[in-house]
Amino acid sequence: MNKAWKKWILRLLILIVIIMLSIVAYFYIALSGNPFVMWQQQRSVVKIYEDRYQEPFDVTDSNYDYKRGEYTVEIAPKSNPDYEFNTTLYEASQIDLYAKLRSITYLREQITLALGSDYSDLEYSFNVFEDYKSIGAMETDKMKRLSQNMYTVDFSFDVESINADNLNSMFMEIHTKIEERFDVPIGELTLRFGAYDGTDYHHFEMKLSDL
Repeated sequence: MNKAWKKWILRLLILIVIIMLSIVAYFYIALSGNPFVMWQQQRSVVKIYEDRYQEPFDVTDSNYDYKRGEYTVEIAPKSNPDYEFNTTLYEASQIDLYAKLRSITYLREQITLALGSDYSDLEYSFNVFEDYKSIGAMETDKMKRLSQNMYTVDFSFDVESINADNLNSMFMEIHTKIEERFDVPIGELTLRFGAYDGTDYHHFEMKLSDL
């Protein structure tokens, strides 16, 4: 085999390798995102929150949603690493998810204190949600945010050992305990109770007044 053929074959092999690497890189970026763009968005999100709160934030994780073509960044303030939250660059300019997390955490703590151990014999859980249509989406002050926004608390009970006829009175009792606990203004707080007794699904909803 002469040198010309060897050079031609070598060039062909190099071209094949380049094509294969290009295909791998294309699919990697398509599925995992562009690392440089990811880094840029991490920096942008952190800067938004550091400028807003005048304190340092750390990136704890990042992900790319290839279906939506969107980068999600998980960050947390250095002063409180437990307050991790996920946001996108777009969300960071539309809603303060750190302030939202702090408000929801405050409500959860107050509700837990209000109920105490009175219902420890029941299997129940609850989640707190902030309405995305609330006017205080960008409010950073926790108490001001609570006074401006709408919140929903969803309770879920395992009531197999409870008489279904007593559910409404129990829900009213919980409502009273929570209402008596809060002494700060809240824009709106709705309690939703759900319980399945093995046969029927029971649902009860009411708003807390004068908050």
